[in-house]
Amino acid sequence: MKKLLLFALLILVFNASFAQIQIAEIQANQSSYLGQYVWIEGVITIGAGRLYSISGTPYLKAYIMDESGMGLQLYDPVLSIDYLTDIVRGNKILMYGEILEFQGNLEMIPDNYSVSGSGFNIDDYTIPMSIVQALNWQENEGTFVETTGIVLSIEVPNESGYTVILEDEVTGLDINVFNYFTNDILSEWWEIGSHVKVLCGIAVYNNQTSLYPGYQEDVSIITGTCNPVIPEAGITISPNPVSDMALIKFPDDSEKYLQGITLYNTSGQITPVHFEVRNKEIILYRSGIKSGVYLLECKGLKPYYSKLIFN
Repeated sequence: MKKLLLFALLILVFNASFAQIQIAEIQANQSSYLGQYVWIEGVITIGAGRLYSISGTPYLKAYIMDESGMGLQLYDPVLSIDYLTDIVRGNKILMYGEILEFQGNLEMIPDNYSVSGSGFNIDDYTIPMSIVQALNWQENEGTFVETTGIVLSIEVPNESGYTVILEDEVTGLDINVFNYFTNDILSEWWEIGSHVKVLCGIAVYNNQTSLYPGYQEDVSIITGTCNPVIPEAGITISPNPVSDMALIKFPDDSEKYLQGITLYNTSGQITPVHFEVRNKEIILYRSGIKSGVYLLECKGLKPYYSKLIFN
C-alpha cells in the first residue's frame, strides 16, 4: 500500500513539474516568470528564418500563439537547422524554455521542444486589431494581429530592412511596420496612399510599437492609392486644442445614452479623463493631462472618435 501511495505521489510531482502555462498568464504576470523555465504549447505564427538582420549572424526570432489569445517571441542567438525545419508557420510546438525580457519584449529561449502537430490554420490564431489597439504594446506585445491602415511614408532601407508608417483610417494615429529583408517583402511593393492589410507580430522598439510581418502574404492591398483623410468625427469639440476644458457636442441625442468617454495617448494607452454632462453638452476637464495628441472615444448611440490636442 505504501509503495502504491509513493508511486502515486511521484506521478503527481512529475505532472506538476511539466504543467503547461498559458501565454496569457505569463504575459499578465511577467515579474513572476522572468528567469523561470516553463512549458508552453502553441502554434507558430511567424517561423524561424523570417526575421533577422542579414548584416550579422542569423538568429532565431519567431512568434508563437496559444489558445489564450496571446503570443510570445521566441529567441535564440543561434539559428539552427532544426529551427528552420520545425519552427515553421502552422506547426504546433510543445516547448520548454526560459522566460526573459529584452528591451520591453518578453521572450522565451528554447531549451527543448517537440512538434506536436502541423497544418494549423493561421487565421484561427490571428487577432483582428485596430492600429489604436496595437499601439498599446504594453498589453499586446507578442500577439499576432491583423490590422489595416493607409501607407503614409516609406523610409529608405538600411542594412536590416526598412520601416513603413501606417496611418489609422479613423483616428489619424500612426504606427511603425518594420520589414526585415529576410521576409522577402520588398520596399517597392508599398505605395504611399494605399490602403493595406497587414498580418504581423507586435513588438516594442524604443518604447514604441513595432509591427513585424513575416511573409509576402502578410501584406495585401485593400484598395489603391487614396487620400489619407480622417473621416468626420460626428462630434464637435471646442476649443481644440484644449488648454483647460472643452465642450463636446453630439449630432444626436447620444449624450442621453452616454456609456463613457475614453482617451488614448499615441501609444494606445488609456489616459484618465474627468468629464460631466450638462444638458446636451459634455464638459471635459484637462485635470493634469500632459500636452500632446490623443484619440477621444465617446460611446453614445454609437461610438464617435476625434483627434484631441492638449496644449
